[in-house]
Amino acid sequence: MSADVIDEMKYIAKSRYDASKVDLLMNELKPGKNLDVPDPWYGPEPGYHDVYKMISAACDAIVEKYGRDHGRRTTDHGDHETKSVKKFQ
Repeated sequence: MSADVIDEMKYIAKSRYDASKVDLLMNELKPGKNLDVPDPWYGPEPGYHDVYKMISAACDAIVEKYGRDHGRRTTDHGDHETKSVKKFQ
């Protein structure tokens, strides 16, 4: 599925497609692996929780990466503060 997403981006962007500006979300945690974010629609409820954890960990990695570049070390998520990237295994 991840290859399909990139193919769609290429199709939509046509000659403006720039591979240096495109990456898959899970590559933030597992660079170069091009892992899919599974679709939990047809599975049991815990699948939604697992996918949420995957997406959350990848987003935390992005915030850490760009926050560090801009002098920020933590992010405020309302009722808790994220101080480091959670490890997705």
